[in-house]
Amino acid sequence: MPQKFLSKNFITILIAAAYLVLHIFGMLYFAPHNDEVIYAHLARIMSEDWQKNKFLSLHAMGEDYFEPLQFWVTALTVNWWKDPLLGVRIWSLFTGLLGLIYTQRLVSCVWNHAAAVFTGVFIVSSEYFFYFGSLGLNEVHLYGLGAVFLYYLYQSLTRKSWRNRIIATLVLAAMLTIKISGQFWVGFAVIIPVLVVTVESSSLNEIVNAIKKMGLRMYVTVFSILLIAFGIHRIVIPIEYDIYKVNSQQASYVRSVHELMEIPFMEWGSNLNFYINQVFQREFSFLAVPLLIFIGAVVIWLWRNQKNLLWRFLCLVILYFASFVPLILVAKTTAIRHFGIGLYFFYILIGVAAAVAFEKQNGNFKKISISILIALLIGWKGSTSYADLFRWEQTEMAAHETLGWANGAGMRELIFMISNLPAGTVITDERRGHPGTTIHLYNRFFPQLNLVDLNQQVFNNLEKYYDIEQKRGRQLYFVFDKTKLGGRNWADYLFTHQQYCATKHVVPKIFRDQEMKNTSIVICQAGNSPDSSDEQYYRIAVEKLTESINQNPKLMHSYFQRGKLFVALKQHQNAIEDLSKVIQEESVPGAFLTRGNAYLGLGLYEKAVSDLSMEIKFDAENPVVYNNRGFAYKMLEQYDKAIDDFSRAIKIDPKFQRSYHHRGLVFMETGKPELACSDWYKACQLGFCDDLQNAKEKSICTR
Repeated sequence: MPQKFLSKNFITILIAAAYLVLHIFGMLYFAPHNDEVIYAHLARIMSEDWQKNKFLSLHAMGEDYFEPLQFWVTALTVNWWKDPLLGVRIWSLFTGLLGLIYTQRLVSCVWNHAAAVFTGVFIVSSEYFFYFGSLGLNEVHLYGLGAVFLYYLYQSLTRKSWRNRIIATLVLAAMLTIKISGQFWVGFAVIIPVLVVTVESSSLNEIVNAIKKMGLRMYVTVFSILLIAFGIHRIVIPIEYDIYKVNSQQASYVRSVHELMEIPFMEWGSNLNFYINQVFQREFSFLAVPLLIFIGAVVIWLWRNQKNLLWRFLCLVILYFASFVPLILVAKTTAIRHFGIGLYFFYILIGVAAAVAFEKQNGNFKKISISILIALLIGWKGSTSYADLFRWEQTEMAAHETLGWANGAGMRELIFMISNLPAGTVITDERRGHPGTTIHLYNRFFPQLNLVDLNQQVFNNLEKYYDIEQKRGRQLYFVFDKTKLGGRNWADYLFTHQQYCATKHVVPKIFRDQEMKNTSIVICQAGNSPDSSDEQYYRIAVEKLTESINQNPKLMHSYFQRGKLFVALKQHQNAIEDLSKVIQEESVPGAFLTRGNAYLGLGLYEKAVSDLSMEIKFDAENPVVYNNRGFAYKMLEQYDKAIDDFSRAIKIDPKFQRSYHHRGLVFMETGKPELACSDWYKACQLGFCDDLQNAKEKSICTR
């Protein structure tokens, strides 16, 4: 007996250790999820002034309402490490580990130890739990604490222990204070008494009789636990915040009773399709159909050979369906982490099914089958999830969960870039999440910078910010996501502005050599030319990109970014070599512009014209392209074409100072001094007066 006990505990400890090791790697390496950055920032605000901000999540985060318990606990640890995300993610590691342990304990009670072991192994090898169990998200805490809640609820019904009831009540109250969707676990609680009866009965008649005999008592226990838990939640959350809950964006994510009565079959079908394709098949890949066939085969085998276990297994099937069907019916929005709650119960289901098959084999076959299973799981996950994590800071599940601007790829590179910027002011995108919230969250990494959120008032006073930093001898930077969704015209304005974005660096969001479309992060520096400190920053960036290229020579975007830095460093030949590789492989917007600038730097004006003309096919509304091609035409003495290009640049951006300067020079060279003076007056109004001053000294411009 002691040897058997030690063996069971050794396997459980081994599974927990594997979970810890993998999720510690996940904590350290996964790219920041957009939502957890927001949550971490909120936790930090709470930690700075608890009395003032402890209910901040209930009414002061835009249009959303967030239950506060997660933020309360993460506020305790968010400042423990230099990287604040570790302080937030440590709680996910803790609750995820609890979920693993108590899931195994529950399965052991419901079925046996072998089923618990299989369930634990499957959860540890799950990409879903590997990803979300490594992040600081509300759903992770629900899955973890949910397992604790169901275990103690089960124990309170079988052992009639007040201690178990108290723990179950407190854990459910905590879940309700973590996320509104904690209420879904009430549905699982209602099924647990039926599960208890199926475990303690061997036939359908016995189950019916047991429900008649014990059903009332068990459901009184369940509903008393539920009522007390909801009461604790009501005491913890002041009633005045109910108005924010009702009017929050989260409240609009679920269908009302009236909407459900309209029977929206199309929306339900869409949600079901999302669950099957984006959650179930993405998690199990080619194993999805075989697993379903395997479970069906186990049901048939139990029906024929062990009906006393069949009803218990079918109850687990009901729990699985209850875990995702309600979401399909009521949810108006879809996210992998929301619908993934069904996987928790599916792993219990396949763990039990595997145990049924396992127990029917002889001793040697058991050892061989376990060894093969573990080897296959390690090999499969090692070549997919874990390899992708270390290479891209993402996995397949992670990339699809955070499509678009919210994806955290490139965020750490962004923070590294910003931490090496010379002293100045960084004006950031005020949209919650990436990159604005990320920059605020990591502000201790760059104490030399002042952070300002870009709202309409700031946008209207950009010249004021520029002048202040110029007088201080400091730099002005803009950091924003390049996405054009949501009417973000100011981003386009900055991206093409000659003064505010004189030097730009683009941090692409890349997964498996593919850039996520229209989601790159842009760092713009105001001014005309880099100083020595900027040059040092560029050289550091070149070294980092060179390391990336050495690791993966096929990563064209690294060549593209390095080529742009070479142009800024006036290493034009190096730039041309890098950009030619990019252009040869794929037509990337901006590559022809940058190589054209390199040709300008070498005085190869005909090649510059050719490249800049190609760039216009990609970006016909960029004044920089026309200005630079106009300069090349000017140097080739093709003055009419030069004037046409400078005029086009000015039409696109009437404040494009450089084109007034160059067009004025062409007018002067072609014997049109009045037109030249007119352009130089305009250039002077925009901050460049050298041409006008020289012309006045020569009595050319007398106005």
